[in-house]
Amino acid sequence: MKLPKALQPHEVEVTSYLGNSASGPIYADPFTVNGYFQETHKLVENDEGDEVMSNSQFFTSEHLDIEAKSQITYKDKKYDVITTSIKTNALTGLATHMSIHMR
Repeated sequence: MKLPKALQPHEVEVTSYLGNSASGPIYADPFTVNGYFQETHKLVENDEGDEVMSNSQFFTSEHLDIEAKSQITYKDKKYDVITTSIKTNALTGLATHMSIHMR
């Protein structure tokens, strides 16, 4: 079971990080996604295994191909992605939603 549309009232713009070049970071073209955005502090582990403070989270039924250093824009404010994870239903093992932690 995926997150109901009623629980995904917020629209964000996602800009996926593709890597670095000699002139700096490379990003894909931005796209919009619906989900649930919240600003709350939470201690999370980044992809390098360090504990860092996340100041916002975004939850969506979409399974996005994004990684750390990607950017999410919500209400004209840019957030840097720390880490992402796919959440699954304990009974069925099927993916229910994606959780994205940002700063």
